[in-house]
Amino acid sequence: MSVSRRMTVKNVETEAPERSARARLLREAADLFNRKGYAATSVGEIVAAAGVTKPVLYYHFESKEGLYLRLMEEGLGSFRATVEAALRSDKGAVADRIRRLCEAIVGHALENLSIVRLTRGIHHAPPQGAPPLDVCEFPRTIQATLLRLVKEGVRSGEFAPVPPADLVWVITGLLAVCIDSNLIDPAMALKPRGFRSALNLVFAGVMPAGR
Repeated sequence: MSVSRRMTVKNVETEAPERSARARLLREAADLFNRKGYAATSVGEIVAAAGVTKPVLYYHFESKEGLYLRLMEEGLGSFRATVEAALRSDKGAVADRIRRLCEAIVGHALENLSIVRLTRGIHHAPPQGAPPLDVCEFPRTIQATLLRLVKEGVRSGEFAPVPPADLVWVITGLLAVCIDSNLIDPAMALKPRGFRSALNLVFAGVMPAGR
């Protein structure tokens, strides 16, 4: 094996454990922050749960605050990427485009409930010394995007001439019920299939007669 080949293999071998350690730190920190709160969670507890040492945490994130900020930034960033991917195509009926967007949001939220729970905590729980974050940007973006799509549906005649803002509130309310019910009690929560059926009922109610 050539020297360059050996160096490449060695780099891959060392990078993989580092990525694994970083992922475990993020995962365990999210769990601890949700269960105990930011202030009550110590660096020692995080590294013990992740199976690493404190220097590993400091290497990747510099501090508990840095870990928290990276956790939230990456979590919110992945939500943005999901929304952007769902909106990439403007083909098809407006109802289908709204359906794709909403189902992407629900699917991603249910796969990342720990991040969703943390963002809910920022809104509803005491700050607990955590660094301030603007987590309202994402719901504002979703609401503005839905409003644009609903207005397009009304203008094209796909939807009856209902007040667009009212229909947006119905859709965002359905999104909130689906996501929050899975946070509260997964056993009796609204699942993606039920969400789709409920959204179809909403669309049926705003379709012009005979369409």
